[in-house]
Amino acid sequence: MHTEKSIATILSETKEELKQFLTTRVNILKAEMDEKISRLKAVVPVAVVAALFLVSAWGVFTFALIALLHAFFCPQRIRLAVGQPDCDGGLYAGGRRGGVVCLF
Repeated sequence: MHTEKSIATILSETKEELKQFLTTRVNILKAEMDEKISRLKAVVPVAVVAALFLVSAWGVFTFALIALLHAFFCPQRIRLAVGQPDCDGGLYAGGRRGGVVCLF
């Protein structure tokens, strides 16, 4: 009994199995890419909002730090910001006060 397959048959079967394998892999890749794209569609708006909050927080932090330094170096000027008059009753327009140059 002769059960060996010819080389042409073996090559034909291998070709079909390779086609099926590649088709399966391409379908899996497409499914994974569709899943990732659907996740990105949900994540991108949240990331944009988070970035806006981060930029806003950075701006607020920077302003608070500058205001703190300004209050430390120019203590008379901070009183105008909270509605208290200057020591001499007039408005302070900048310049030197106590040896410190006030820029604001």
